[in-house]
Amino acid sequence: MTKKYFVWEDRDCNGIGVKWIKMSGKEFYAFIKGPCNSGRHFIDFGDYILEATAEKYYSWKKGKAHEDYIKKYNSRNPTVSIYEDAEDGLNKEEILADDSVDVENAAINSVIAEQIMSALGLLSEEDRRLIKAVFFSKENRTEVDIAADFNLSQSGFSKRKKAILKKLKILSHN
Repeated sequence: MTKKYFVWEDRDCNGIGVKWIKMSGKEFYAFIKGPCNSGRHFIDFGDYILEATAEKYYSWKKGKAHEDYIKKYNSRNPTVSIYEDAEDGLNKEEILADDSVDVENAAINSVIAEQIMSALGLLSEEDRRLIKAVFFSKENRTEVDIAADFNLSQSGFSKRKKAILKKLKILSHN
């Protein structure tokens, strides 16, 4: 099948009330090389070429460039469905799944840790030091030892720790 070429009879019609002139490839080539035909725009639809407004031409050109890019990208990087069955009967989602990671729990723990750190920031410096000594110290120390650092008895230390934890619980829920 030969390509067909269509140009506007009136170059200034701007796509309104168009009267078309049908041309052969040889006629079209001579037409576009003519000095009075520069600045005209044509859209290639495969089997035929049509004259178009500059706006329509540039819109088509942008879409064509995107389409060509996608084709080129997909030829180098084909898209593969993870739901397609593999040769052994398993789908790729089952093969690729990482059961060693519990994403849901990791996300929940991250949110909880963020709430705790935020709540710790609202405590007084002394209360924050006490909580860090109890829960964030790398040393395994007894409450009696930690209480001594704060000049408190073990029972006084325990009461203060409970009061701070209660405050943290309230702060972390707000």
